[in-house]
Amino acid sequence: MRRTLEEHPLAATAATGFAAAMSLTSLAYGDAAFGEGSTLPAPRLGAWPAGTVVAWIPCLATLLLLLIPDGHLDGTWRLRLSTLAAWGAIAFAAVQLLDDHVFNHAGTDNPLGFSIPFPFQDLLSLAGLVVLGAAFAGALVTLPGRLRGRWAATVEGVR
Repeated sequence: MRRTLEEHPLAATAATGFAAAMSLTSLAYGDAAFGEGSTLPAPRLGAWPAGTVVAWIPCLATLLLLLIPDGHLDGTWRLRLSTLAAWGAIAFAAVQLLDDHVFNHAGTDNPLGFSIPFPFQDLLSLAGLVVLGAAFAGALVTLPGRLRGRWAATVEGVR
């Protein structure tokens, strides 16, 4: 994961954006499929991946922030924060898929037929949110230094 983020940062960010778009599509499908009078097929299966949206959107925001200003994820902190965000999103998405109900539709069992028991699923979700929040906070905190470094390099190049 770390090597992929370092060597192909735009592709990794695009893949995260695709995952976020697919989970948002699944959310919209679930809302339409569970709507009154809907005849859409497989509502539980179609709405099931929607829970991962809570993992992919913060990861995408973190990676986009870390790509500023030069489109790379090199450097010690940028690489650490991007790896933390990526693995945090993958783990959190897996926990969300094993939730006891379909996201945004309480009382509808997930299509797998098994789930993580109640208190543990919430605790694991909380841990995932903390990890993604820490990565996003780190990206925000390091942004001014990256911009300042880029500005100084630009000014030196002009002289």
